[in-house]
Amino acid sequence: MLQAEYKYTDYTGYSENYSENFYTKEPAKGKKVNPDRARKKKLLFKVIVLFFAYALVLVYLCVKGATLDYQIVQLEKEIHQIETENLRLEYLTENSCSLENVEKIAVAELGMRKPEAKIDLAVLEPEIKPSVPEKFEVNETDTGKITEKEKPFYRLYSNLSLLAAKK
Repeated sequence: MLQAEYKYTDYTGYSENYSENFYTKEPAKGKKVNPDRARKKKLLFKVIVLFFAYALVLVYLCVKGATLDYQIVQLEKEIHQIETENLRLEYLTENSCSLENVEKIAVAELGMRKPEAKIDLAVLEPEIKPSVPEKFEVNETDTGKITEKEKPFYRLYSNLSLLAAKK
């Protein structure tokens, strides 16, 4: 195994010049940081992050648009199926409500039949002339009893039957 050489030249007079050597050493040389270049790197990083976020939003919108297109196509197919079903039902209702079908059902299932050519019925009512007294007289010697001819319903009925006879 090889061992790196250790130089004692830096430590000459270690005990005598301890404080001088320790504080007078120059700092180790590292990379110089250029502030202008650091700002450019930060700006570049921010631009890359923004571009990535923008790309993600675009991908999301494209996927969302594609799914909505699939839904639109599916709904259009469903509308077409419903319209054809509606037309079929309209045809069935028109066919079942036609006069020929109604007549067939009435004859076959309900046992109805067509009326005969001409049947006219005329009924004459016999004329009835009501007997209504024309004047009602009140006697002063009345006992307070109401006779049949003086009852209010009797008078109303007789007047109505008189009016019906005039028509």
